[in-house]
Amino acid sequence: MNQHRFSANKDKKTAADKADSTSLGAMTQTRSSGPEQSINRILDATLAAASKQGLRSLSMSSISRVAGVARGTLYRYFPTKEILLESLAQRTRERFEDGINEAVSTATNGRESLVALVEFLAHYSSETMAEYLLEAEPHFFLEFLRRYFPHYSEVMANALSLFFDELEESLGCSLDRVLCAELILRINTSYVFVPSQRSTEQLLDSIMNTLNRMALQT
Repeated sequence: MNQHRFSANKDKKTAADKADSTSLGAMTQTRSSGPEQSINRILDATLAAASKQGLRSLSMSSISRVAGVARGTLYRYFPTKEILLESLAQRTRERFEDGINEAVSTATNGRESLVALVEFLAHYSSETMAEYLLEAEPHFFLEFLRRYFPHYSEVMANALSLFFDELEESLGCSLDRVLCAELILRINTSYVFVPSQRSTEQLLDSIMNTLNRMALQT
């Protein structure tokens, strides 16, 4: 089973550069004509640059250079940096929702859906370079979490309906599903702040034990 963690790198700059290169490599593969491709390249470049240098020193000129688009193209889609950042947040939210639902879509039982969701969260945090963005721009990162945390918890509660159905039947009681989903999300978020060597299986066992204790107190 893959390790559910953010590796504690000795050389943060090297790791950030590697993540930056990976993101830009993915961008290059999708380069083609059309507004959607240009917008995605711009948003990818914004995420990569912000996670590396922060927002204060982030300029529209540097974004257009990294994205490989003309400044006129950048300003046509995003007239200001504020609009650009809001669009990045919106895309991140949409990709989270789509990814969660896709991850659990093939699960045949509750345990499989929980495993798929936890593994998605680990992959998603890495893909969005959450660790580097937290270091480079903590205010933006934390504000994003505060803004979308309640919504993300509801999305996860709905995605884990099969898991909660089976768990409630096993326990013989009803659970606050949104609260349980929030707990899982908070555990995952803690991995951004405090890296762990725990495997996915160990994390799942901890989640199950915690949910069982919560049920006994209801």
